Amino acid sequence: MSNLRFWSKNGIKYVLAKINIKGVRVQVIEGDPYLHLAVRYFEAVEVVSGFDAISWLDIILHWVRLVNIPGREGLGLFAALKRKAIRLFNLTVNDLLARANIGDCLFGNHGSKVIFVTAHVHGLIYSCHSPGFRVLHVKDELRFDRFSDILNEVECLYAAGCVDKDEGLTVFTNIRQDRIVRAYRKLHPNRRIIVRYHDRLFDGLGDRVARQGIVDMLSALCAGGVVDEVESYYRADAEMMGGLYRPNGVDPKRMVVFNGSTRSALYHFIDGSKDGSRRKALDSVRAEIFRIYPCIKSWVREQTLPKIGAWMTYEQYLLESAGAEIVVDLVRLGQDEGFSYRIPEALFGNRKIITNRMILREEPFYSPERVF
Repeated sequence: MSNLRFWSKNGIKYVLAKINIKGVRVQVIEGDPYLHLAVRYFEAVEVVSGFDAISWLDIILHWVRLVNIPGREGLGLFAALKRKAIRLFNLTVNDLLARANIGDCLFGNHGSKVIFVTAHVHGLIYSCHSPGFRVLHVKDELRFDRFSDILNEVECLYAAGCVDKDEGLTVFTNIRQDRIVRAYRKLHPNRRIIVRYHDRLFDGLGDRVARQGIVDMLSALCAGGVVDEVESYYRADAEMMGGLYRPNGVDPKRMVVFNGSTRSALYHFIDGSKDGSRRKALDSVRAEIFRIYPCIKSWVREQTLPKIGAWMTYEQYLLESAGAEIVVDLVRLGQDEGFSYRIPEALFGNRKIITNRMILREEPFYSPERVF
């Protein structure tokens, strides 16, 4: 079954019908970042613990399709062989998933306020702190050109005047190419479109993107009336883009829910670097705390990046960090990056902050009694 679209001069009616592949089981390995999309677009999805849980018979007879094929890291011999066979036989529904997702994002009616994100983890944060907005994950933004038939359909509908005439607000976050934004504007001409970056243009968006290319793209989008406004969490990028500086923020009402009256830790820190290097910045702080309070080690919580599948949800993270008196926030890319979500989380959670971000001294909320 495929997605159904009905067109008229009065606009778009889009019906999302889940995909069913006859005689095939769609499976996703536990912890896959596309599980939420698979559940949305496929009629039945099985979650399996790993390649060892997929039978050789299903692979040989092509009775199974994976939503996504994860990397080889940490795999045993037989699991690695199964992964190789699945890749060889192309037993994946990745393209089907991407096509359904692009159609949903472009043609679907998601209300008057929409935020598009390019990573699931970003969607969890925006969903938590953006009341009234519908948050959707755009899976293959960088490979949008593959779907030439969808692009052609957009052009035909635009030429025929079969577009969504409703007003509203749509925010595209961290986009790296412009085709999907241009297509969206043609189908939704009366919406206000904002492009926001919550990562730094240089280094923050990955190796496949050049900062000047992003700046030129945004300049063309604004000049052509495709985008109404651009903004960044980082002052230098905002100035370079000719946009607004808007720091990362949180919903104060949501933070109240996580602000308990008891504490179970002095501070809580999760090191997101792959090699655990960011924890080294805490060495001197940790040593001094242990010197002053020798019995406090059980009240200090530090974690390194967990393996795929072991990540907690954003709300689980907020609940755990709320048990600490101090929030630790360390620079990720350099001193000139904007501050992370940890800062507003701590401010509205009424917590103290340990940080090496010197830029906080320039912020109106800075106090040496609260920020260390």
